[in-house]
Amino acid sequence: MNLKALGTAALLCSSMTLANGQQATGITRTTHDAAAVPAATGIIYHGGPVLGTVSGHPVHLYFIYYGNWATKDPGGPAIMHNFGANLGGSAYWNILTTYKEPTSGITINNALVLHGEYTDTGSQGSSLSDATLQTVVSSAITGGHLPLDTNAVYHVLASPEVNETSGFCSAYCGFHNHMTVSGKNIKYTFVGDPVHCTSFGGVADCQGDANNLSHSPNNDPGVDAMISVIAHESEEATSDPNLNAWFFSNGYENGDKCAYKYGTVTPVGNGSDFNITLGGANYLIQENWIGPGGTGGVAGEKCAISYP
Repeated sequence: MNLKALGTAALLCSSMTLANGQQATGITRTTHDAAAVPAATGIIYHGGPVLGTVSGHPVHLYFIYYGNWATKDPGGPAIMHNFGANLGGSAYWNILTTYKEPTSGITINNALVLHGEYTDTGSQGSSLSDATLQTVVSSAITGGHLPLDTNAVYHVLASPEVNETSGFCSAYCGFHNHMTVSGKNIKYTFVGDPVHCTSFGGVADCQGDANNLSHSPNNDPGVDAMISVIAHESEEATSDPNLNAWFFSNGYENGDKCAYKYGTVTPVGNGSDFNITLGGANYLIQENWIGPGGTGGVAGEKCAISYP
């Protein structure tokens, strides 16, 4: 584990009941760390709650565009909006329907909507700590900009000048966690723009396709790399929201198993690659892990871009 993983574990260990001694980390490792993820076969349900199991109540995404997007990358939020608005109902999100609780049979539905967006131009500065990141989320809720919603994932999407001091670029490209706001359990993430990562490789820190480093499907390499991390953290925060539900025996979650694995890619006119089209736009996002409730059961578990 890296420092972010250890910090998350220390925060949550008192409230978790696990089936084994290794707990989930909640982070999207950088490309240079992803190869260090040890192998494991068969994702395990550890008894905790998941999101999106009630018919008619889709998982809600909330996007908090944090920082100076208006100057640094004014087109970035629109790219992320289109992705978030079209992810639910896709064959990609349908992978999560293979996560069926062994005893109850409860499963995650293919239902997800982008339910709200808010721009915070930098209320906590350009150098966020884990504590001030939580303040960004809680202030957006308590300030009346976004609703208080327990069936949701609040994404803090940081512009290129913003750092997260607990390990952005050096150890992770994003992470998910949970906290209490007004007595409710709220799930949130941090996803940074890897253009910030100049000391570690820039966009390459969070992009595993060499063709997408200087150009990308939406002509914004940093934001296009963020899109894949948004997918990663959205699926993990849904299937393992409190870090005590679905993860492997080695502590890694479904997105970790498939990090920087894209499957079959198709080139676009500018030489970059994509593997999925949503809302009329092309994206290159990592695959996700088909769970034991899919065709073939445990024997059919694998990384994929769609299900079935």
